[in-house]
Amino acid sequence: MDTSEVAPTGRTIAVPADGDLQAALDDARPGDVIQLEPRATYRGPFRLPRRAGNQWIVLSTAAKDLPHPGRHVDPSHASLMPKLVASSGSVFSADRGAHHYRLVGLEIAPADDVSLKALVELGSDETSLNDLPHHIVIDRCYLHGDRKRGSRRVSR
Repeated sequence: MDTSEVAPTGRTIAVPADGDLQAALDDARPGDVIQLEPRATYRGPFRLPRRAGNQWIVLSTAAKDLPHPGRHVDPSHASLMPKLVASSGSVFSADRGAHHYRLVGLEIAPADDVSLKALVELGSDETSLNDLPHHIVIDRCYLHGDRKRGSRRVSR
């Protein structure tokens, strides 16, 4: 999997700590970068819409101090990341056929004292290959369960 940085070809959409992240996702076009404030909490759930085109929509932290692409992050990097949480559903889900999203440098977790079935759900009941979400990269993100309630792990 190629996790090298993608040069933006569109707009940079800055979403402040109290901003509407879902509105930014709905408004984003291929080539755009959505930047979130480090340490800010954004409350979802959030949905990745289907878009035409093959350029990436990048959702990332505005921090510049993340490890370079191809390197791992750990909990010590959380202070560089915006925290995206949900109290129900999944923090992220993808519309049928959603594609070309890169999630970079995000902390993704359930809201406090919540246990979610899945933090990220990329497809669930599609019956056609054209409807499957694809080309979705989760890079240098910190995903974890609730500190008290833990998380769910599925073996297949």
